[in-house]
Amino acid sequence: MSDRHLKILFVDDDSGIFQFFEDAAEVLELTPLFAEDGQQAIEHCKKHQNELVMIVSDLKMPNMDGFELKKNLKKEFGDIPFILSSGHVDKDLALKALDLEIKSILNKPYKQEELVSLVTEKSSERIEELEEDIEMKTEFQGDAKSLAQEVEDCLISFENQPNNLTLVNNIMRLLHTIKGTSACLGLTQLATFTHKYEDFFGPISRSETQASEVFVSIALGALDTLNFLISNLIHLPLSDFDVEEAVKMFDLSKVDFESPVTQGSSELQQMANSQRLESSKNNEPTKEKDDEISVNISLLDEFMEQSGELTVLKSMIVKQVQSLENEYGQSESLERLVESLEEMNHVSGSIQNKIVEIRKVPVKNILRQLPRVARDTCRATGKDIHLEMTGQNLRIDQSIGDALQNVLVHMIRNAIDHGIEDPEIRKSCDKDPKGQVRVECEENADFVTVIISDDGGGILPDKVASIAEKKGLYTHEELEKMSDQRKQEIIFEPGFSTVEQVTNISGRGVGMDMVANTVKTMNGQVNLRSIVNEGSRIELVFPVPKSVLIIKALFMKIGSETFTINQEEIEKVIMVDAENLSLIQNIDNESFISFDNQLIPIIDLSEIFDIGTKNSSPPKNNGQKLVILRADGKVFAIEVDEILENDEIVVKDIDKSLKDLKVYAGATFLGDGKVALVLRPEGILEQQGIHLEAHKRPDTQPDIHDEAETTAALNEYLVLEEFDGQVAAIPLTEVYRLETCFKQDIEFVHSQPVIRYMNRSMPLYSYFNDLDYKSLPESFQIIVHSFQSTPIGFVIREVLDIQAPETELNETLKSNHIRGSVNIRGKITQVINTRSIFADRLKSSQPLTSVEVEKSSQQN
Repeated sequence: MSDRHLKILFVDDDSGIFQFFEDAAEVLELTPLFAEDGQQAIEHCKKHQNELVMIVSDLKMPNMDGFELKKNLKKEFGDIPFILSSGHVDKDLALKALDLEIKSILNKPYKQEELVSLVTEKSSERIEELEEDIEMKTEFQGDAKSLAQEVEDCLISFENQPNNLTLVNNIMRLLHTIKGTSACLGLTQLATFTHKYEDFFGPISRSETQASEVFVSIALGALDTLNFLISNLIHLPLSDFDVEEAVKMFDLSKVDFESPVTQGSSELQQMANSQRLESSKNNEPTKEKDDEISVNISLLDEFMEQSGELTVLKSMIVKQVQSLENEYGQSESLERLVESLEEMNHVSGSIQNKIVEIRKVPVKNILRQLPRVARDTCRATGKDIHLEMTGQNLRIDQSIGDALQNVLVHMIRNAIDHGIEDPEIRKSCDKDPKGQVRVECEENADFVTVIISDDGGGILPDKVASIAEKKGLYTHEELEKMSDQRKQEIIFEPGFSTVEQVTNISGRGVGMDMVANTVKTMNGQVNLRSIVNEGSRIELVFPVPKSVLIIKALFMKIGSETFTINQEEIEKVIMVDAENLSLIQNIDNESFISFDNQLIPIIDLSEIFDIGTKNSSPPKNNGQKLVILRADGKVFAIEVDEILENDEIVVKDIDKSLKDLKVYAGATFLGDGKVALVLRPEGILEQQGIHLEAHKRPDTQPDIHDEAETTAALNEYLVLEEFDGQVAAIPLTEVYRLETCFKQDIEFVHSQPVIRYMNRSMPLYSYFNDLDYKSLPESFQIIVHSFQSTPIGFVIREVLDIQAPETELNETLKSNHIRGSVNIRGKITQVINTRSIFADRLKSSQPLTSVEVEKSSQQN
């Protein structure tokens, strides 16, 4: 025991014994509190509940003996260990003590060694709990101070921009975060005051009234009170703070919003100030030993940047040494210089790794608050859950940790309050009455992923849509066009809430909005997956911040220019010699190479970069050098003229004027001081017209339940309607893209309708019937599939939905082009056999080559 802020309460009607107790408390390194009767003891418990490690009470006392005191404390303060002292102990007394959950009986006359030993043994668990609580509060205190500073910044700006509702919404979000976390930590006074403070901005945010100078004055005065509570939340007994009196400052009936200064507002502010001063009169400032210092993250970033420059310099010097060796031959001096450079490289790498580690915080410190959050939320909602957390040993960047500190509180409360059903409802659905909530943290390469999942009732798309329409977020027509997935994602939008009445847990519509904004502000991504009656899974993906990017790269020449690319993005480097040039095929004026049993497109970068003729390159009939790249699951090749070397490089940001050129990831310095551009494979694909989806499904995604082998993601179907009115479904995994096309862009090759797609001709078909392309509307939708590396488009009337089936595939209706049927939203829907249709369509079509093209207008 070493924290003198922890206290022990001694209750005895003989004050002469208090000196003995004080000496024992000194040995225990605890602050002693004394009470001469039971009523005084109860008052001490009310004030110091979160600091008391033990109550030691005499049995025989007037008005209220030790047993009666324990009975009176049991309901509200039953978690504080209680030791009874008596001069005579018999069986009946021991049984009664056991029934009241009294930890032990201390024999009189007192012996210090016996008292110290007994208190140490019986209070160890309580001390560990309180120290953890203090640690959590200490972490929250730092975060709350930062949030309060942001509130002040917004208030100052708001005074000059009284019509800026964005500032008001930001203030409410910040206060909402402070309120929610403080309530979870049992800081009732702080939570209550912040709750009223947040409500104070309600009329302004709803445009029911206008802000004035006095409004901002009251808000700033309240901020002073809030800062006082935050600064003293750990050791000051906040029960001394009269929160009911303090919140009167928010009584809008006494505020004249039109007047710049009013007596009423002045009195209210003085009330809060005097309350603050009164609470601090009897509290001496505490001094804590701190062996840590705060370092500005920007300084660490600058330090990292400078260490990265060392890597650049090292590479340049190594190349100069190689030139000297080639010119003058090897020497002992050059060998020593090379050894010194290798050592410098080792030291530089070590520095960079240590800076990265300095920026990191342990995930377990962030997750530590969640069990308390879950427990308190369950008590407030009458629910019961099992919280499982993984990845607690992970260390993540400070900026991500700060974001998760606020986000996870909202996510857990939301999962319990909105996701997990009441125990009775779960029983009726044959579910375990105890819900399951999981928090998983993992780091993969350049991303930190946090997954929050539950086995609750899921998000009801129609309910969300109905509420969104009532709140005026979307019109009925807009909602009708949305898929169920899109409707579910409305929960992340500002002002949305499924709760009609505001409570301490939810109802303002700022919780999930805050989550989405926090993640997106950090260039992250929020992925939602929810299945009705099975549960929800929200994935938060944060890119790892990098002030300097050091990578292993391959240098290459295209024409006379030197480029480089990250080795991690390279699948293979191959040389196609003259004898094997037949592996390279030309299809519709585009080059492909047959490699690993697939056709891989070859992209000519000299055309993209407009480098010009490649005079320095060897003739084509001598072979081709190809670098095969992978970007977002897509494989393609680029043709280069010369492969140079592998080296470690520092990627520097490129000039703002080149930011829109997405083919470049940055730039780096060559050994001779020249600049080489770093290629970005995704950007090359985009440049070629192969746009990547903004929201991608992971290749594998664990199911919400433990029966993880059958993931619902693989069983989802795209439901569509053809122009003849037929409704059918396609496994979502077989859909490459969904595109909108225009009738005027249709061309015909040998009577085969085609459309230009990704700079090539793509044939158009329908799934079952031949279409009259003249009767198509001016714009229509196509589903793009990929068959033998060839894109194929199928014309449809409309995409109706993306749904998981309610039944397994029934093969009763199986035919050549039909796999069977599934039940989707209560309707029997046939499932298309796309592979069979592809084979038949391509078999009956003439090959698309460079032939005369007839415009659709000519066909008309």
